[in-house]
Amino acid sequence: MKPRMRKLVGAFPAVVLTVALALFSPARAQSPAAHPAPKAQDWIQGRFVPVGKPNYKGDAEVVTILCSIRESECLEVDSESIFPHAEQAWIQEFKVVNWDKGGIMAAGRSLDRCTDESLKIRFAPPSVVLINSPVLPMTQSCRKFNDITDKIAGRKGFTLKGQMEQDMLVPTRGLLPFQDTDLK
Repeated sequence: MKPRMRKLVGAFPAVVLTVALALFSPARAQSPAAHPAPKAQDWIQGRFVPVGKPNYKGDAEVVTILCSIRESECLEVDSESIFPHAEQAWIQEFKVVNWDKGGIMAAGRSLDRCTDESLKIRFAPPSVVLINSPVLPMTQSCRKFNDITDKIAGRKGFTLKGQMEQDMLVPTRGLLPFQDTDLK
C-alpha cells in the first residue's frame, strides 16, 4: 500500500494521459526547459524518488504532471506496474497557488485528508519536488488510519514516515515510460 492514497482511475495510463491532455486543448503542451515566460499550460514526466537519492531503484512508477493556468490546477497522473502486463493509475489534483516565469507552486491534500502535499515545479533548470506533511493537529480518524496502515505494513511509524516524504522527479530511466518496468 502506498503512503499517499490516490484515486484508482483505470488500468492504462496512456488512456488516462490522452484524456487529460484533451482537457488542456487546444493549446500545445510545452517542456519546462524552454520557458522564458509563463505559458497557459505545462507538463513534465519522470518518476518520483526520495530527495537526495536520484539513483533510488524502488517502484518503477511513471509520473506525468499536467498544469493548466485556465483551470488553475495541476494533475499528477501516477502509474505503476504491479504485475506483468497490468498497471494501476491514479490522478492527484493540486490547486495552483502561484505560477510565474520561474515555476509553479501548487497544493493538495490526500484522499484520506491526513496529508498535505506541496508541488514545487521550477522551469529552469527543470525540477519538481513533492513535499508531504501530516495535517496537524492530527484527527482521531487519521490516527486510526495510520495505526491500521502500520499494522498492514508490519512497521510502526510507516505511515507517518510517508506523510513526511520529500520526493523529487527524475527523468524516466528508459526512452519510453514502460521501459522503467522490471518484469523479473
